[in-house]
Amino acid sequence: MDQEQTTDDINTVAKDDGMSENKPNQLPERLVDHTISSVVVLLKKAWAVYTEKFWKFMGLQLVAILGAAVYMALFVVVFGLAGDRIESGMTVGLIVFFVGFIFMMVLSAISQIATMYLLRPEEERGVLELLRSATTRFWPYVVVIIAVTLFTSLWSLLLVIPGLIMAVFYSMAYFVWFFEDYESTTALKRSRELVSGYWFAVVGRMLALGLLFWVVMIIFSIPGFFMDPESVGGLLWQFVTQVISFAVAPFAMVYFYTMYQDLVRIKGTSHVVEKTKAAWFNMMLIGLSVVAIVGVVFFVGTAMSTLEDTSYDTQIEFDDADFEFDEDELERQLQLLEEQYGDDLEFDIEASLQ
Repeated sequence: MDQEQTTDDINTVAKDDGMSENKPNQLPERLVDHTISSVVVLLKKAWAVYTEKFWKFMGLQLVAILGAAVYMALFVVVFGLAGDRIESGMTVGLIVFFVGFIFMMVLSAISQIATMYLLRPEEERGVLELLRSATTRFWPYVVVIIAVTLFTSLWSLLLVIPGLIMAVFYSMAYFVWFFEDYESTTALKRSRELVSGYWFAVVGRMLALGLLFWVVMIIFSIPGFFMDPESVGGLLWQFVTQVISFAVAPFAMVYFYTMYQDLVRIKGTSHVVEKTKAAWFNMMLIGLSVVAIVGVVFFVGTAMSTLEDTSYDTQIEFDDADFEFDEDELERQLQLLEEQYGDDLEFDIEASLQ
């Protein structure tokens, strides 16, 4: 009875504030708790979700691990085993290395999108179904990544500090894009709207999570300090620590999602005017990114080729320097030999100086 009375009171206040009963989550300003959850509460909520869907999180992480494994295998093959057998090895190596990097990033992005699907409380699908759904939203996700990276980089041109500040403001853009269906720059605006007024709170909770991860990794790294890194035990323990780092990665996303939910609860409905559907802008971002990536690969390849040529020329000059001699001294020594051995010395002094 008391609960019904409380609900009636809230609805009455909502009507008085000019709010619709069809939006129960849109409470009047004075009834909203504006306190963001503490680190402990966020950790508890994140842990509950993480443990409940642990094996599905691990299945999605295996996809990202597969991409990283292919990337490292290409690196070893190109620059390790076959580097000296490939004609123009540096250029070919960079191309293969770049392809492997793209493959790794694609699988990582698909894994992250599928993980966001899994964050939905009602989500019950298996790993393969989640991955299949994630592929349909791959390019919009790439656009958001490019938008966040581009605008953060532009702010960083002013100085490092503005870039760090805006990186925090844009930290919720991925969740905004996925759960609120905003695109590119509009997702950035909504993210900034959510974090506004809670910047220090968000940073503090980010640092707390980072500190926790750092402590965990230090603890698990301690046994490795007493092992030879090249021994079987040392290599095995390094593998274990890498597995642990991959296993805890989804927990960080769950933690951030929990914080995002808190900010949405506090801020309510967005005041961002338009959910932009500017296809031309998205294509422009992708195009600029492709041009930038190709430009970086070309620049690095050219620089490495120039470095190889310079190194080779320097080596030749160094080798030539080893054969420099004093002609006068050599002629004197040869004359002494001629005087000592006379006709028995068959040696042309003039020919030797050519």
